[in-house]
Amino acid sequence: MQIKPLLSVFIFMALLCSNAISQTSIIDKINSEKLKTLPLDQHLFVHVNRTLFNELDTLWFKGYAVQGPFQQASDVSQSMVIALVDKDSIIVQEQQFLLYEGTAEGQIILPKYLKAGYYQLVAYTSNMLNFDANDFYRTNIEVRNNKQEDYNFSFAFDKSSYKPKDTVQIKLRAYGQNGLAHDYLPLKYNLADASINQKKTKFKTDEDGFATLRFTYDGFDHADTPIKVKITGNDEQDRLIEDEVYIPTASQALDVQLLPEGGQLVSGLLQTIAFRSVDDLGRPVNISGSIQNNKGETFSSFNTAHQGMGKFLLVPEVNETYTLNIEEPKQYKSTVSFPAVLNKGYALSYMGTIKNNCFFKLSKNFDGEEQISAIWQMEGIVVDAQTFVLTNQHNFSFGVQSLPTGIAKLTLFDANSEPFAERLVFIDGDRKVNIKMDLQRKEYLPRDKVTVDLQVSVKDSIPVGCDLSLTVTNVAEGINPLLPLPDIRNYTLLKTELSGNVYQPAQYFNDSTDAKELAYHRDLLMLTHGWRKFDWYYQLNQKLKQDYSFFNYDTYRGQVTKGKNILPNAQIDVFTFSKRIESFDFKSNELGRFSLNPEFEGKVSPTIMIYANKKNKLSRAVLTMEDKELEMRDSVLTLFNKELAPFIYQQNRSFYQNKSEKDSLFRFWDTKYIEEVTVKAQKIVAESDKSLGMFRSGSVHKLTQADLEGASYSMEEMIYQLNQGLTVSDDILCKYIGSDMLPIHIVYNDIVRDAEFSHIDNLNSDMIECVAFVGGTTASMVYGSFAQNGILMVWTKGGANIPTNKTLNKNAYVSERYNKVRTFYSPKYETEIQRYLPIPDKRTTMYWNNSIKTDSLGKASVSFYTSDLRGDYLINIQGISQKNGPIFKETMITVK
Repeated sequence: MQIKPLLSVFIFMALLCSNAISQTSIIDKINSEKLKTLPLDQHLFVHVNRTLFNELDTLWFKGYAVQGPFQQASDVSQSMVIALVDKDSIIVQEQQFLLYEGTAEGQIILPKYLKAGYYQLVAYTSNMLNFDANDFYRTNIEVRNNKQEDYNFSFAFDKSSYKPKDTVQIKLRAYGQNGLAHDYLPLKYNLADASINQKKTKFKTDEDGFATLRFTYDGFDHADTPIKVKITGNDEQDRLIEDEVYIPTASQALDVQLLPEGGQLVSGLLQTIAFRSVDDLGRPVNISGSIQNNKGETFSSFNTAHQGMGKFLLVPEVNETYTLNIEEPKQYKSTVSFPAVLNKGYALSYMGTIKNNCFFKLSKNFDGEEQISAIWQMEGIVVDAQTFVLTNQHNFSFGVQSLPTGIAKLTLFDANSEPFAERLVFIDGDRKVNIKMDLQRKEYLPRDKVTVDLQVSVKDSIPVGCDLSLTVTNVAEGINPLLPLPDIRNYTLLKTELSGNVYQPAQYFNDSTDAKELAYHRDLLMLTHGWRKFDWYYQLNQKLKQDYSFFNYDTYRGQVTKGKNILPNAQIDVFTFSKRIESFDFKSNELGRFSLNPEFEGKVSPTIMIYANKKNKLSRAVLTMEDKELEMRDSVLTLFNKELAPFIYQQNRSFYQNKSEKDSLFRFWDTKYIEEVTVKAQKIVAESDKSLGMFRSGSVHKLTQADLEGASYSMEEMIYQLNQGLTVSDDILCKYIGSDMLPIHIVYNDIVRDAEFSHIDNLNSDMIECVAFVGGTTASMVYGSFAQNGILMVWTKGGANIPTNKTLNKNAYVSERYNKVRTFYSPKYETEIQRYLPIPDKRTTMYWNNSIKTDSLGKASVSFYTSDLRGDYLINIQGISQKNGPIFKETMITVK
């Protein structure tokens, strides 16, 4: 069977049982060629510099787009839209940013008209508009009214929420301009609730502007209604001082879910029942109580083990009903009914992970043999599958040694390919990323220099290349205590697979926690948040029912222009390249606009080239249909060599030497993916390097321009120089393997040909960029069984290395459809004169850097200077590694 690598995750399809399933099995469906070509889901994350803003503040962000089990950078889309949505779901601001190599960066200036309150920051790509809006990235920020210049307050609570009879403790700090403390300031506070008769209580700040307020949260009828604390006073000039803060109160409402492992509660079988209890704000509530049957008999008890979650064992009886009686806390006293007990069914149990293997047990409560298929997958990629015959009970396992960190999902199917049980398991991959952050100290003075040294590695200190963003933000002024900075690990490793909100997700990645305890907490999370009801199967199965193809589903509309002027009646030619070249002819109208819908053949994802021709002025756009990647290039005929050579190689090029950006431009809209492209120069990676990077270096033998320099060789002479036993016989490229002479297929400019040497016979070393022979074992993993003897790969000049800009400067990107990316200003206080400048520095975000990249040793270093605003600052680093998952690290410093 042919095995292809997909994002370094191998799809193993081994039938472990000799009894074959008579009808089409789920494994046959998953192993189908159609399903293998399905694109991976794209997930977004937006790292913001803070969560608490005033009007006219700037929100700095870096967006990450990832896909696949390894959370690699995704290039499915070329733009990311960032929208600010109010509580009424009205978009108050929306901007579009260039998404390049899986990242987008920019800033949003919050408008002056923005009212105080909570807003949702929403990020999506044009590709996501074709699917459920629930896949959009969402996070919350708070916008508050501008505070007084002279008297400002920061607040901190000793608990995340309070319930009646609790003692509330609030630590506050009073400060003025430049963060200078207001010492011994006379103030009063009172609870602003009409139902509470409480006098104003006097207090004073200390020498550093701090004060601590304590009072009992008592007797409130509506515990789910936030209580406001008002701070008032008068200064020496008799000016009014006032501010307010809400006490985070515990809700009286409680939601408890009972979740049998695997999804069913079946009579006569020992099962694990998990439960989860949260209030109406999604905060966990610890509960305890008893379990009773329909006769009111108590036969077991339960209590929360971690963050409102727990589990217990139960053997349900036929025709019996059960209730969970919540006895503590008393304000939540109630009963919860169990799911209905099935008379016939299956019980799935996860037994644990031992020596890189996850062990499971499946039982049933009825007689006879059942054919079972077990599918093991991560992020929609099937990484293993097996079938077995279930009599009464069966134990089986799946290996996890090569899997990355993340959630693996086991789904069980019956003989009719219908899913009946599911279990999530958190895989703690052995190549998870470790990031070390070094600081000279934890406390600094205003305008001090701070240097942050980073080192990113995986197991055995192997350095990791990664793309990071870093923010340093004043905690009191920039971080809402109820809205901490979002964690990229939560969104890429947990949220994409789990239903419901994960409370304080950072705790599930805390390596300082005991390993067994951490694994237990993670498994409780899997048991109580993993009820997706086989969505992935139904989604893929629905696509299998269609004649799924990347090639015949869209209409493309665009306009041909020259500079700012339209080009009417321009010839539009479309070429596609898969197993054979297909071409289509179109014309633009009097306004230069066109609409085309080409029909493609074949099952291999082609490349489509669209170009406009008006009086020998050419431009083109290239769209790779599989990943929707648009390449933007100069209007020079040599760009066509890769796809059309040798058909146009001998044409006169004298008309195409002008590389001016004012040359004829081709604007292209993909109406399904909402893309618009103006053709410009962009980084073009050498196709030979990109293609050969898929193979093990020891299996690749190549000749490059450096090897061929100074001599003129025919193609036949070049293949002899490879010294791999290649020869040409009757126009067939062959290789002696033992005593047999076997044909060798040719891959010409990444287009697969047969073994006929005439495809490349007219080429010589002056035209060649690179020639390579790839051994059969490695080649067949990519190209299939026809490459089992090896392949010859050939790239021509101009088709592989096109002289364009080596890097894409997103700050100078020319398209007007994208918002410009500004540079964050961070002053330097390198001299005594600069240090004592009278200009106040009131930066709440002390530093923002969205383009930190580690070197070959996995190291990076950044430096910045503290502001005049005193207090605690959060250093938060987030990002993605090349193939080892997301990165997150944070620490605190203090400016005194």
